[in-house]
Amino acid sequence: MSDDQKEGIIQPPPNRLPRPLKEQKDALSLDDAVKKAEARMADLVESEPNWADADMECVTKALIGAENDKENSGSHMAALYAGTHELKGMGGNFGYPIVTDIASLLCKYLQEQEEPDMRVITLHVDSLKLVFDHNLGGDGGEEGRILVERLAKLEDKAAMGKSKLSGESS
Repeated sequence: MSDDQKEGIIQPPPNRLPRPLKEQKDALSLDDAVKKAEARMADLVESEPNWADADMECVTKALIGAENDKENSGSHMAALYAGTHELKGMGGNFGYPIVTDIASLLCKYLQEQEEPDMRVITLHVDSLKLVFDHNLGGDGGEEGRILVERLAKLEDKAAMGKSKLSGESS
């Protein structure tokens, strides 16, 4: 075939994988790889029963700091956000999607509010403590669903204005 005849024909790129990868016949199937990863995650969850302790301690200290140390409230709020964000990311991995839901709501609230209401933040942190104290794994069941719904509604009210939280009219 001449060069003129090759024009318009798509040539597959050369296979540049290292030889061992080309010849690997005993690789796990996708299903087996997923099962193996899930088993490793289950082992990790069992080996780390207190996976959230350090992050909850960070969040709690930051909340107390933000309430009591107004001069440094910005750094306390940043630490609170960081700890909450960490919980958000880890909740689902450790079988606590309800933690991810609550922490996600709090992260969103902290990002969207120029001056977040400490009462709203405290309710979220207390809700996280409640989940851990009562070992509400998974989505927390009916109680968990109601808790997350109420926190979301509270945030909606807070977004409309702080005066709505206390029942005052605007």
